[in-house]
Amino acid sequence: MKRLMSLVLSGVAVIALSGCGGSSSSSDIPSNPSNPSNPSNPEEVKASIVGTWTSECYQEDQNEYYYEKMIFNADGTGQYQENEYDVAGCNDQDIVNSKDIVFNYAVGKTVKALDGKDAVELDFDAVNDDDYYTMVRFDSDKLITADSDDDSAHDGSSSDKRANDFSDASSYTRQ
Repeated sequence: MKRLMSLVLSGVAVIALSGCGGSSSSSDIPSNPSNPSNPSNPEEVKASIVGTWTSECYQEDQNEYYYEKMIFNADGTGQYQENEYDVAGCNDQDIVNSKDIVFNYAVGKTVKALDGKDAVELDFDAVNDDDYYTMVRFDSDKLITADSDDDSAHDGSSSDKRANDFSDASSYTRQ
């Protein structure tokens, strides 16, 4: 999700949350009909996004590996943590850089993504960093975020340039 998070994190970076560590108590979400496994409308997304979500350790470039954590609170606040590693495995002793960003988030309306399928808008208002605009989908216990284009047409820097590409999307697992 360095694709989504790095955008808000590094300048025109991504904002999501990451880092190695334990889960937050806010991740305890009771199973009920208002929290479906594949939410597809804004109301369902608002109810289902609350909690802690983590990425797998993934390779972005040669000798550049990342692990991310996003925490969404029910009050519309959250935290993105990203750890960068210089070797595979994402072990604490191999961290070369860390980012920790506090943000406010807003769930928007249902829209069409680049692939023509529905997704729900998700806007990040980062404290002391760039804002980021993306789309999300769910697949069971996975939160999937759209990636930004390499060009500036959908780089996530504004609502009219919202990241909308799910072909190389980042996914996070609920903790």
